[in-house]
Amino acid sequence: MHGGPHLKSLKYLLLLILACFLVTANSTLTAAQPTGKKAYDYFCYQCHAYAGTGKTLAARYLDPPPRDFTSADPSVLTRERMMRAITEGRQSTGMKSFSRVLDEATRESVVAYIRDEFMSGKPAPGRYHTRENGWPAHHEKYSLAYPFAEGEIATDTPLSLLDENQRAGLTLFRTSCVACHDRAKVDNMGVIWRARASSYPRRHYDHRQGPLDAVTSATPYHKHDNVPDVSNQRSEIQRGQQVFLNNCAFCHAADGSGKNWIGSFMEPPAADLTSARIAGWSKPTLRAVILSGVPGGTMPAWRGLLDEKQMELLLAYLVEKVQGSGGAPATDATQTKSITVRPTDRPRWEKK
Repeated sequence: MHGGPHLKSLKYLLLLILACFLVTANSTLTAAQPTGKKAYDYFCYQCHAYAGTGKTLAARYLDPPPRDFTSADPSVLTRERMMRAITEGRQSTGMKSFSRVLDEATRESVVAYIRDEFMSGKPAPGRYHTRENGWPAHHEKYSLAYPFAEGEIATDTPLSLLDENQRAGLTLFRTSCVACHDRAKVDNMGVIWRARASSYPRRHYDHRQGPLDAVTSATPYHKHDNVPDVSNQRSEIQRGQQVFLNNCAFCHAADGSGKNWIGSFMEPPAADLTSARIAGWSKPTLRAVILSGVPGGTMPAWRGLLDEKQMELLLAYLVEKVQGSGGAPATDATQTKSITVRPTDRPRWEKK
């Protein structure tokens, strides 16, 4: 009986401590959200998008593409799995470890933010094109470009197939949206990447000179100016190589690939004489190209610069030692009827 009031006071004190603990815990959890959002918007949005959909420029080049959090099942993509992915990365994907970039508390706040914002069934908000981000009345102003930005219409669709509004939308996309949305959806992917020289080697470089300095030789282009060894070949081939080195190798490289400094820098690039496409060219076709050049290309006409003997030596060397050395003939030589400029015989990485 005498302890009743004291126990009652102790009970109220414990309740007060518990209440304070809950408020503090709730404040800590709430404070983690801004931290998670800030980290996500800085480190994660480039691949996963501000809205967590994974619809980004990176998604068109990464295989597998970035995860779409808005379509993920929280019971399958558990908090533990997400923490493991952000901490260790995921093998054979573009997702790398952030353990050296974000501390554990920040990684946990990022996971909490993703699960609460994108995986809880909330309506996806307009997270970037907002008035706060400098996009007032965005939908009204750019509505014509939406079909191209969202991939409903390919940006390489012929203009003749587009109506007046669609043509206006494509123009708007190309002048305003392309900086972030890149080319969006296209029907013809074309060449995604092509190696190209951005500078010229030092000290009046000449592919016929001796050993190069360390800086000039430390380049992927230099290897293509290593002259093939024909010392055990007949005299005609050796002399033909000299004609090639003195007249053609400056652009087409000493190995004929066109992948040297100058050949890679030209636009369109110098033709790869070792490619399967050119392996199908007959001597008359090669002669015609050398004499007349290629209209619209970078190959000039050599008529009047090579005499008939030099031409015969050059053709013998091209056909026997250069032509097709990079691959099997694409066609029979007798089937080659025309020549077109195709600046695509370059190193490339194609989307699969």
